[in-house]
Amino acid sequence: MADPIVAANGAHTGQGQNLGNDFENITKYLTNKLDEQLVHEAKTAGMTADSALVQATTTAGVVKLGTIEATGLGNYDKNRGYPVGGMSLVFNEYTLRYDRALSVTVDRRDQQVTGGIAQAATGLAWTMRHKIIPEIDATRMAVLYEKLNAESATYNNVTSGAKPTEANIVSKLTTAINTVRKATGLDSGLQLYVNAELMDILDQNTTATKMQDIAVAGAINNTVTTFKGLPVTYVPDDRMKTTITLNDGFTNALTDGTDLSSVDASKFGYVPGNKSIWFTVLAPGVANAISAIENTKVVPANINQKFDGDTFYYRLYHDLIVPKHQAEGAFMAVQS
Repeated sequence: MADPIVAANGAHTGQGQNLGNDFENITKYLTNKLDEQLVHEAKTAGMTADSALVQATTTAGVVKLGTIEATGLGNYDKNRGYPVGGMSLVFNEYTLRYDRALSVTVDRRDQQVTGGIAQAATGLAWTMRHKIIPEIDATRMAVLYEKLNAESATYNNVTSGAKPTEANIVSKLTTAINTVRKATGLDSGLQLYVNAELMDILDQNTTATKMQDIAVAGAINNTVTTFKGLPVTYVPDDRMKTTITLNDGFTNALTDGTDLSSVDASKFGYVPGNKSIWFTVLAPGVANAISAIENTKVVPANINQKFDGDTFYYRLYHDLIVPKHQAEGAFMAVQS
């Protein structure tokens, strides 16, 4: 389905009006757009599980994640030939623990129905960027801490302490990266997530690797974007917490059940915990983020019994899976 056509001044041209009558295409369009936005804008997008290792099931919110096991090489023998080893791909079933949802209503559309589609797309995109993606990032980080901390006694790869300073941040990050490299034997493919509260501290350290981007206007951006060969992803502090609380969106959310202006926004979204994650280093395959967006449903205005407008329903199953014994390929520093 083509994007709604919008003139330079933001007015809708009315072209493609017939698309507004095809709600199946509308829902598919909106679902695809939200899926793309999640992939491109989430700070934790690098944790997304390899699609080749993920299988859907017939049960909503249940997926299978594959784990590869293989033997090493043996000696070729001229009489016995090749040593018999093997590789297996074992799929384990996981129930995604987070089932989150939202409905958004757009006022009754005028005759230029693509305007209604564009309004919905714009509204859902704003909600995705400012509400949904931050919650997903925060959830993934909190779950990652939970999983790593559960095995920290075995791997000794979760450490707590004060906020890193300009004097010690390089040594702390270096230790973390080297720990993961020694444990996994990998020099490339590692991911480094740093609390955005440390951005200035890292930028001001003269020994940190700096990438200088010359802007068109000639300005120089000295933000550290790589460190010891790893790309640095800065994550806002409220998404880098060891725990979060997810609000249910129902408790006293609508005081009269009909008027959207009566929504208590504090009953939605998430509340970050008090303990910060300073940074984490991940090897491939440790953190496997899985998101299953249900097709966005639409109740058109002419049959909507609650509101004089089109209501768009969005549902998301998601979770972060850390397969057993994969925690060795990670290191995390948290606030004491």
